[in-house]
Amino acid sequence: MSAVFVLGGDYVAVQVGDGRVLKLGRGFYEQISEDQTLLAHKLRTRTIASERDAPATDANTILQAVGSQRDLRPVFYHGSVEPDELLVVCCDGIWRKVGNTGIYNMFGRVDFCDEGQLDGVCQELARHALSLGETDNMTVACLSGDLERSRRGDARCDR
Repeated sequence: MSAVFVLGGDYVAVQVGDGRVLKLGRGFYEQISEDQTLLAHKLRTRTIASERDAPATDANTILQAVGSQRDLRPVFYHGSVEPDELLVVCCDGIWRKVGNTGIYNMFGRVDFCDEGQLDGVCQELARHALSLGETDNMTVACLSGDLERSRRGDARCDR
């Protein structure tokens, strides 16, 4: 489970499992949340130097999952998001095949304040992941940095 709450330009994200929260802006992307897989844990703790050093099963071994254990320890992240930035929440069925850079590139060509364009990219991401052979479930959602200002036509939302 990955979730984001935004109020007045500040966000709180919560993570359990292997979904992702990304923040996209002009010329950058940042992975906000950390995957809770055995592979990600080994990389963070420097038990292994690269993904190539781990068994293939480590990427699919989830350390926490909603519905599979009683004692969950969600990880919370907080920060700010500007009107010309975008928060993207997606499950591993999207990021595993498309990657963070691919997600950034697909959203990078649309107006972050145009809900229709954003919806189109979310659908395109799922189709693209399918075309790359993804078979897992696919969920992706995005949120403009300041929806109220974008609805009023604030110039900072222009891309």
